[in-house]
Amino acid sequence: MITRSAAALLAIFVVACGEDPVLEAAREEAEAQGAAGGGSPQGPPPGGAPGVFGEPGQPTPGVPEPPKPGIPNEPPPGGGPGVPGQPGQPGQPGVGSPTGPTYPVKGTLVCPGCKGSFRIDVFDGDHGDLGGPRPSIVTRGEAPSAGPFSLDVPQGARVWLSVFNDEDGDGRPGPTEPVGDYAENPVVVSGPVDGVVITLKRRDPPAQ
Repeated sequence: MITRSAAALLAIFVVACGEDPVLEAAREEAEAQGAAGGGSPQGPPPGGAPGVFGEPGQPTPGVPEPPKPGIPNEPPPGGGPGVPGQPGQPGQPGVGSPTGPTYPVKGTLVCPGCKGSFRIDVFDGDHGDLGGPRPSIVTRGEAPSAGPFSLDVPQGARVWLSVFNDEDGDGRPGPTEPVGDYAENPVVVSGPVDGVVITLKRRDPPAQ
C-alpha cells in the first residue's frame, strides 16, 4: 500500500509541476528551427548535380555557342585562291567587239603566196615603239584569206593597225610568219575609213 501510494503521489506531482524541463527545451528548439526554414530541409543549389545544365562551365539551354575563330590562311568560302581566267575570278581582259558607236575601217591585205587566215589587231598606241608604254588592243578582226577586209572601230579613236598571217593556226604570230603594219598609222576614225592597204612580209628566221 505504501508503494502504490508513492507512485500515485509521484504522478500527481509530475502533472502538477508540468513538462520535463529538458523535453520542453528540445521541443521549443525544434519549433524554432521549423519556423525559420519552413519546416523542410534545404534542397540542392540551383543548377543541379555535376554535369547538369546550369552548373558553371556547362552550356546554357537555348543559348547558341559563340562562333569559332577563323583559321589563318584558310581560303574564303567558294573556292581557293583566284586563278586568272577562271569563272568568278579576275582574268586577262577579253578582246571583243566595241560596245559604243563605231565606224567601219575597210581595206586590202596584200600577201602573195600566203596561206591560212589573217588577224588584224587594232592598238591604241605604237607597239613598235619599244621605249614607250606597251599599247593595249582596242579590238581585232580576222580575214579568211588575203584580199578585202573590214572591221568596226570606236568612233573618234586614234589607232594603229597591225596584221599577221596565222599559217599554223595557233592564234599567235610565229617567228617566220608574214606580218605587216599599215604604213600610214595612226588612223583617226572620225568617220568611215576606206582604202587601207597593208602589205605583209615574211620575217627572216631567228639567228642561230
